Amino acid sequence: MPIGNTVDVTDPISNIRWKMKRTYGKLHADMEPLTQSDTNAIKKAFGFGKNYEDAPYHKVIITINGIDVVGSLMTFAHQGSDKHKPEELVDPNLLSGYSTSKSNDSIYTDKEALPNWNYIQDNGVEGHMCLYFPGSASHYTKLPVKDIDDVMKESIFPFLSFEEFLKKS
Repeated sequence: MPIGNTVDVTDPISNIRWKMKRTYGKLHADMEPLTQSDTNAIKKAFGFGKNYEDAPYHKVIITINGIDVVGSLMTFAHQGSDKHKPEELVDPNLLSGYSTSKSNDSIYTDKEALPNWNYIQDNGVEGHMCLYFPGSASHYTKLPVKDIDDVMKESIFPFLSFEEFLKKS
């Protein structure tokens, strides 16, 4: 799923759907809802976390080029600001999610500046959310993210795993 791709995301429990765009990410996909309506759909399906600790990973169905795959979405928007240009270096305390977080991913909050990974403005979210597939890792620790593979293994839905998708692509 290249950067710039827009995908449909579905909560398989409620069947609520929305669109997200991959805006960045190398070890997992950094995703942003396209519109305020998409943000509202995410909030209705899962709510939003206030920090890394209270933002569980939610199993979602990602439709990529007409193929459904299982993913895991962390609904805590972080490292973004509508007041700054995308990729502009910004004081971490001015980016959503960094002044209050205590997780391993916040080990860079002592840095003087971090890039603003907020590409889509006026969508009701400052920052991005992380979308994981089996084997995805944290951008900062470079380690697999705890619970992701467990969430994926628990899948009871008749959709392709990410590995199966790659084989078919």
